[in-house]
Amino acid sequence: MLVILALGCTAALAEITVGIVNNPPSESGYREANVKDFEKVFCEENGYKALTFYSLKNDEQLAAAQQFITDGVDYLLISAAETTGWDAVLQSAQENGIGVFLFDRMIACDESLYNAAVVSDMANQGKLAVEWLISLNLPEYNIIHIQGAMGSDAQIGRTGALDKQVAENDNWTIVVQQTATWDEAEAKKIVESVINSKEDFRSATRMAILFAVVFLGLSVALVSGGNIATTPVEWFWIPGCKGPTYYYLYSHGLGAWMVFLSCGLSLVALISARGLFGNNYRNFAIGIFALMGAMNGTFLAADAVLFFFFFEAMVIPAAVLIAGFGGEKRKEAAMTFAIYKEFSIRPIL
Repeated sequence: MLVILALGCTAALAEITVGIVNNPPSESGYREANVKDFEKVFCEENGYKALTFYSLKNDEQLAAAQQFITDGVDYLLISAAETTGWDAVLQSAQENGIGVFLFDRMIACDESLYNAAVVSDMANQGKLAVEWLISLNLPEYNIIHIQGAMGSDAQIGRTGALDKQVAENDNWTIVVQQTATWDEAEAKKIVESVINSKEDFRSATRMAILFAVVFLGLSVALVSGGNIATTPVEWFWIPGCKGPTYYYLYSHGLGAWMVFLSCGLSLVALISARGLFGNNYRNFAIGIFALMGAMNGTFLAADAVLFFFFFEAMVIPAAVLIAGFGGEKRKEAAMTFAIYKEFSIRPIL
């Protein structure tokens, strides 16, 4: 409110151009009211020319803000889709003498890059929600956590308290933690899917961790067993080669220790992720075990072709894990990983 008054005091002197970068009014009832208030205040009758841009995508918001700077607006009002990536745009606004005001959501940047921030305390909102759940005094908490746009100040701030509570209490389980990107219909679909599945959400976690402990125990036996080799089995022939490719595994000092490290880190990943993915934890565990198997095959392969087979096989589960359990741009990240991985191996081949 102070922002509006500060801008309004000069409205009688000349028309002020305001560039507003916001989330779409369809996002929520709050956002719809927010947009209507802006339209009411920043109008020609009050001496303003308002340029507006709505998007839930950070890159599109950044481009729009930069265009407003190029157009020579007097002020920028920003409700950022994500907390990061804004430094260059805000620096450009500052260099061009454009005032920047943040509203609703904070941006992770130096305070000198904006004039004022009228924002919500997202972390406290998450804390209040957790405190309300605690007040119910339930013997067990199985939680469906529907998030907003990933990477936004709202999503990050409100999630922290819940993640901390789940990590510190064994009777708290996040059945699903998934974004609906502020879409009510999508949120209902996620909840219905979980309810209709009727799964025991803890059983997959217990089973995965049990298997991981067993594999870790086997890796300890491998380390203590010294040099161990399987019987070479003829696998296939490559045209032009003098001999066949053998399926031949050999455990020795460094290779055995790498297997131990792989199994240990897999166990850590499975324990750390418990409660985060709910009924999707099973798929996460399958991905981790597949990646662990491919890595261990790489460490134990005693045939060059077999080594490259396992090395290439690591791409599939790794890319699936990134695409399925990463952040907002996880699919792009998975594609980038796969491409770089494939091109990086070519010189070695």
